[in-house]
Amino acid sequence: MILRRRDDKVRDGGIFSTSNPLATEATLLNLAARQDVPVAGVIHVCESDDGLGEAYIVTAIAGETRGRALTRWPGSGS
Repeated sequence: MILRRRDDKVRDGGIFSTSNPLATEATLLNLAARQDVPVAGVIHVCESDDGLGEAYIVTAIAGETRGRALTRWPGSGS
């Protein structure tokens, strides 16, 4: 399992001030999964009673993240 959590200190006026809420991100993961996109399965979207702040929990999937490599791919405009 993986906990995706936003730090309140960074969010307030920081780089996450214009980001979508993590609950929205979790919803988008669920929608992608329904279209057979290989994404991590959302297990739980945290609520204030959970004491974790803005967060959700997902399953781990096989593979690796390649964001930086993909943005440097020839022809990507980077």
